[in-house]
Amino acid sequence: MGEKALATEFWQQLIDSLSSEDPWYAEFTRGESSATTHKTGISGVKLCYRWREREIHATVTIETLGVPRINNYMQQLKVHEDDIRTRLSRKTDDSWEEAEDGIKTRSAARIITRIPHSGTQTKDWWADCIIKLRDTMNEYREVILPYIKNLKDIEESYYYVIKLHNTSGADPKYKAGFSVNPEGRFKQHVAKFSTHERSRNWELELLENAQFPTGKEVRKFEKKMLERKTGIRSKNIEGLSFELFEQNPLEYAREREWL
Repeated sequence: MGEKALATEFWQQLIDSLSSEDPWYAEFTRGESSATTHKTGISGVKLCYRWREREIHATVTIETLGVPRINNYMQQLKVHEDDIRTRLSRKTDDSWEEAEDGIKTRSAARIITRIPHSGTQTKDWWADCIIKLRDTMNEYREVILPYIKNLKDIEESYYYVIKLHNTSGADPKYKAGFSVNPEGRFKQHVAKFSTHERSRNWELELLENAQFPTGKEVRKFEKKMLERKTGIRSKNIEGLSFELFEQNPLEYAREREWL
């Protein structure tokens, strides 16, 4: 039996077992998958179980929102990190993962509690692990979920443009994105670009910002710019960025009276 099919069987047993004592668990997703999730009421924020060969993860997962919105939520949770860690019986990972632009494996932010088991070659550990997962998730509901319910999405936000210097003819000339704190985001980009093989010698300049009244409006604008297929976009660079341009996207938008 493949890993995904085995995980699916485990989720079925977990959901059936736990929902018989608490109907809340019946709302976890079913279907063939290496993870099962429960909605929190906040778009993009889920409580999850994730299957691994030697452990099961109980997580808070924040995804599908774009890096600035994902990390905005995670940073709000980190304000309460000391309280959360103190009240949880099981230790979470030392680092609460934030999402990173251009890295597929870091497209989500997560708080992870790891429940080790004896391996997927046997099912002897399933019943005991399910109890541990229940106890961990019940604490997530008690301790973390109230903070999740109070998360605030980005409102006033900025679309920023970074000029790339010292690039070659085949390299992009601009990097763009949106953030509630473009100066802070710029510093993150400087650090990241300095360690990537292709961009380590580039110089970055925060060229300009355009302010938008809500996160919804800046995301709509960003989507419009990313949909430009020719004449302005540069190819994605794996592990670095997918919002790269040959031309200043704000200048391009002003020429077309989109701003």
